Amino acid sequence: MAETRPARKSKQTVLAVSADRTWLQSLVRALSAVPEIEPKAVDMAAFLDGKFDRGAVDAIVMDIDDGAALRDERLFSLRQDLGKAPMVVLSGQLPHDLARQLVRLGSTDWLQKPLELRQIVDAVTPMLRVKVAGGNKVFAVMSCVGGAGGTSLSIVAAHTIARQMGSAPDRCALVDLDFTKGSCGIYLDVQNDVELASFVDNPQRVDAEFMDLVRRDYRDRFAVFSFARPDLSYARNGEEFVLRMMDVLAFQFRNTVIDIPFHYTPWRDRILEAADGVMLVTELTIPSVRQAQLVLEGIRPRRTGAGGVAVVVNRHRSKLFSRAIGHKDLVKTFEGASVHYVPDDWSTLQDAINRGIAAPDAGPRSAFVKKAAAPIAKMLAREKA
Repeated sequence: MAETRPARKSKQTVLAVSADRTWLQSLVRALSAVPEIEPKAVDMAAFLDGKFDRGAVDAIVMDIDDGAALRDERLFSLRQDLGKAPMVVLSGQLPHDLARQLVRLGSTDWLQKPLELRQIVDAVTPMLRVKVAGGNKVFAVMSCVGGAGGTSLSIVAAHTIARQMGSAPDRCALVDLDFTKGSCGIYLDVQNDVELASFVDNPQRVDAEFMDLVRRDYRDRFAVFSFARPDLSYARNGEEFVLRMMDVLAFQFRNTVIDIPFHYTPWRDRILEAADGVMLVTELTIPSVRQAQLVLEGIRPRRTGAGGVAVVVNRHRSKLFSRAIGHKDLVKTFEGASVHYVPDDWSTLQDAINRGIAAPDAGPRSAFVKKAAAPIAKMLAREKA
């Protein structure tokens, strides 16, 4: 018998909360201008007293003004009751201790006053589009040692997702977090020369408009966010810049593939722990395998076992009577994670890089492409199950 799916709501409910009734009325009018949104106004005092309809809230816009509400524990309790509904918080300038409370509150975006109502609408609507689409899935691909080939496998992963998702414009984003080179953009010939300094210095400016500015597209199949900014890994606001960028993308795309470099960055572990799927790319050498084991052991306690983790042995060459590390050894070392092998196929990769295209477009039937697509295909099947 065919599965019966519940009918999708024609409108998405947005809870608008503020102590300023005049501002609240203006906010409701602005949100009402979007056909897909049904705003519900709630006074802040009534909200903290729990006097509002808690059913079917798709998003929240909350004006906390000077941040006094962040000192009220009822706010955090009510936030938990509302579940995972995305939240846009509006406020004036906040002291450091209150700004940190926004993380505890689980705010998705933070906009500072004064601002135009249009900015709020622009912040909310991408969240609702993704909510209707079924949520964002994040897949992280990390090279465990330099030169392991994580970038090539990230590109194959994005290409595989895009092919499975059909023609949806928001189907997949490929994000290159190796700011030392911006290799994804180089490999796909979609380099980005946008000046980032003002955005890194002021991460709160990272929004949907900024992401559109730095976005490049690969053959109308998937979006590419890749730029060389070597000092970003050590910039004072680098971590906040990257995490805000990832938050915005999570509400713009159904799937995100993140290419993570082998060297340490402040945001690396947070992304690996939160990702729906992780591919640890290594080579069949003892140092590489040990490094992959260390990464897995580091993230395992904050994930559900090793579920959703694949260890990919890249540039694999099968040799008869070889003294190389055996498959049983790898399965034991990476207990709970799936182990995949991708053959050494320099001719396909060289052709792809020289032509500025993805490997699946250069050699769709090559052994490399078939094996490289297997880990992400397995993860996608797991997410659908």
